[in-house]
Amino acid sequence: MRINVTQDLDRFIAAAGPWLVKSPVANNVLLTSIAAQQAGHAKGTAPAVYGWAEDKGSVLGAVRWPPPLPATVTAMPPAAAAALAAALADESAALPGVNGPTEAVSAFAARWLELTGAAAGPRRTLLVSQAREVKLAEWPPGELRRAAPDEAPALAGWITAVLTAAGLPSPEAVARQQVTEQLSGGRLYVWATGGQLAAVIGHAAPAENVVLVHGGYASPEHRDAWYGTAVMAAVTKQLLEQGYACISITDRANPQVGAAMRAVGYEAASELADVKFGPPADR
Repeated sequence: MRINVTQDLDRFIAAAGPWLVKSPVANNVLLTSIAAQQAGHAKGTAPAVYGWAEDKGSVLGAVRWPPPLPATVTAMPPAAAAALAAALADESAALPGVNGPTEAVSAFAARWLELTGAAAGPRRTLLVSQAREVKLAEWPPGELRRAAPDEAPALAGWITAVLTAAGLPSPEAVARQQVTEQLSGGRLYVWATGGQLAAVIGHAAPAENVVLVHGGYASPEHRDAWYGTAVMAAVTKQLLEQGYACISITDRANPQVGAAMRAVGYEAASELADVKFGPPADR
């Protein structure tokens, strides 16, 4: 087995790109991140590090790490995940966590903790859900529209709350990056009612015809109705009518979000693990 690590995105795409696009739903997070970097909207404050494992010319799995954010891994054999963890540990011990398919994350995390002495932090189970139709039959007052540039500060504050609740590092900076990217691409939407913003959601640029819908948030004063559900349903319906496959990733431990997803028409497709790393125990 051969392990490769690079910051050269073109090199990574040439080697692992054809393998990634064979599973566009399972690999959507990685494909979406690559597309954002190519468009100049990569999240993080340092160049992303890419790695892939191969055996006899066949790719076994891949990883992307955009410091200071967590790494994302694809499905792969446990031995390949452990080897990629070792390769990244040689690059830096500052990785804050890893997410991806459960088996690969478990092998990666175990090897990382062993090599770096980092402490195991919180672990979440995430659900990847896919919508093939929108089931929401009733809609709250108001309408869906694209967000306006002058609404960016307020919406960035809302999305910061989403990222903070998810335990992501640098939530304010990531939220600003996300809002800027989605606004410039016409992919940030709000539900407005009575002249007020009630809810927001955005989506990533399509990657191999798959769209990740994410960042949903309803303002506290509008949570007594289903504005958050409505904005997700309306955007999903629009994307499905354009011929895209729609997916979303949510925390399995949040029953309210799960109920809203089912009301829209999303059905669980697979599970992911999200593991945080803490500083070495002796610090």
